[in-house]
Amino acid sequence: MIVGMQIFFCSTQERQKSARTKGDIQKLMDEVCTIKEILKDAKQCPRCKMAISKIDGCNKMTCWNCGEFFCYQCNAAISGYDHFKGDCVVFDQVEIDRLQTHMNQRLHRLVIGRVQAALFARGHAYPCPTCGQAIRKIGNNNHLYCWSCNQHCCALCRTSVQKMSQHFGPAGCKQHTANP
Repeated sequence: MIVGMQIFFCSTQERQKSARTKGDIQKLMDEVCTIKEILKDAKQCPRCKMAISKIDGCNKMTCWNCGEFFCYQCNAAISGYDHFKGDCVVFDQVEIDRLQTHMNQRLHRLVIGRVQAALFARGHAYPCPTCGQAIRKIGNNNHLYCWSCNQHCCALCRTSVQKMSQHFGPAGCKQHTANP
């Protein structure tokens, strides 16, 4: 009977050890897959072989480990930007497109800001009570809709409107009035 208990105890230990080993193997496999995924886009520094990944920006890279400058496109050690007069480019087309989109968005915000300032100066726009965005009154309609925060508000009392039927009407603000 004691012998049977020892055999059972040993087999339980073996099973636990086997389960730990399987878990360790899976963990190692996950780590290897993660490292492979990281290295798929990474380049090795030509001097110290440290893996360097580029998130965005130009192709002139600086190794954070040894300070070596290198081209991310061809992996050659470089000293300045003269290298990019040949086959390699400073910025990839994807990066140029991303920067262009960013600049267009900034320009759009700047133009919108100037238009809004002009509208406020003329008294044809009203600030949204929620976000402060300029809202243009269309015709004689005092019901305004803010395109920035998707809120409804009133041009007369300049408050947010939850239910139009309760706000505009005999007991509330008039929905249609001439511009002042």
